[in-house]
Amino acid sequence: GLCKAFVTYASNNSNEILDSFNIASMTDIGTGSVQGNLTNNMDNSNYAISASTESMNEAIDYANHVTTSTMHVSTFNSSHSASDNAHTAVIAHGGMA
Repeated sequence: GLCKAFVTYASNNSNEILDSFNIASMTDIGTGSVQGNLTNNMDNSNYAISASTESMNEAIDYANHVTTSTMHVSTFNSSHSASDNAHTAVIAHGGMA
């Protein structure tokens, strides 16, 4: 299916949203951990999420903990410690409510 939500954000800058579709806001959960809040809900919590970061020294550990209205993304540095970064991108595919 088509992308139902996407966001690129800078977690090292108060979770500044750089670009988005169907994302109302980003909530800081802690270092390297962010929750995306959807503008329009998904129809269930079984939708697919993919995420990436532009830094070769950082990685996405998981993009999950989804509900119909939120998705949670965590990023880590090369030492496997939670880390904020300058550019993370997340997309969601699934059905809309």
